[in-house]
Amino acid sequence: MMENRYHLFRQNTMRKIRIYRLCTILIVVTGKIAPAQTSYLLFDKDKLTGYTKEGVPYRSSYVDISSSKSMPKNLTIYNYLFKSETGNGVRLDNRTFYKGWKDSQSNLNRFPSDILISITPLTKTYFKMVDVSKEVKEGSISFDSNTDLLSWAVKDLYFAIYSPLGIFDHKEVVNTKRTDIRLVIKEANRYLLIDDETLTELYYLDNRPVSPVLKNMCSIVIGSENHGKAETLAKLRNSTGNSWDLYGKILKDTTIKMVSKDKKTIRIQRFWTNGYVIPFTSQTKNRGIKKEWFVKDGIGDFEFLWGIGVINGNFLDFFMEAKPNYSPDKSVVKMYKLNFKTKRINGVPFEKFLSNHYYQIL
Repeated sequence: MMENRYHLFRQNTMRKIRIYRLCTILIVVTGKIAPAQTSYLLFDKDKLTGYTKEGVPYRSSYVDISSSKSMPKNLTIYNYLFKSETGNGVRLDNRTFYKGWKDSQSNLNRFPSDILISITPLTKTYFKMVDVSKEVKEGSISFDSNTDLLSWAVKDLYFAIYSPLGIFDHKEVVNTKRTDIRLVIKEANRYLLIDDETLTELYYLDNRPVSPVLKNMCSIVIGSENHGKAETLAKLRNSTGNSWDLYGKILKDTTIKMVSKDKKTIRIQRFWTNGYVIPFTSQTKNRGIKKEWFVKDGIGDFEFLWGIGVINGNFLDFFMEAKPNYSPDKSVVKMYKLNFKTKRINGVPFEKFLSNHYYQIL
């Protein structure tokens, strides 16, 4: 019985893949708009470092998180970290920073800050894992390359940073959060498709904001000042102080310090996405805030570890029955809260990884 159900599910999945291929052919032949094609990305657990064909170094990691209270019990966050040739800790002025992003549109080696792409398959029940080893071998499933991934990231980050400032004379569609990518996990010689809705988010990383106005919907700035979630949201509701300047941005709540067994201090940054929905839209309009550039919650509250990426999150929009495409919820969790705990990084128990492996990869 179970075997028959598996074969039926596998046939349905393969049929969907063939439909995606047909949609691509229709676009090329007729020139008409067809349904968006799902992109397939390979995550090789046996190869966590490498270079793009342009020579850009990258590091990937997978982080297992679990919850004893909610369903599902386990999620895995997959990170791709692309390293900038500028180097960490180098302070750039606004002109140099902008030029780096602009030049990266034609030269992928020029982006001025590290880029993080975080991908998390989501489900409220059990994951649908499909063995597609045969299809990969036959070529009926092909993968976007790391260069393709980086090309998309530098384009969308460039426009996500600068379009809200009104410097372009045309409107760009920016996909800093998307759900059209599916992951295929390679373990040993098997290829396993995770055929579930998958949240992909991209960020650029920096120690401090180049300019206060550039701290935005896609920046993780570990050296920024703390803006506690509860306090900031309270000020927003009361329209006091400069809290309006923090709206539609990723903010740091606090920093957690952990001491490894060899007495090294490891800092874990806690961030939250300030997509709070103001009940009076006239206030928003009168203050000149462009609503189309408000950050969408997506992962919601999350933890970040330098050199690895996102290591925990609560994925508010998915688990709180939000609108499609990860729009902010009408009811906001007003306190910083994580429903999951980090269990393993790259298959190694979390505490052991911090003590024995973390500083070796930095």
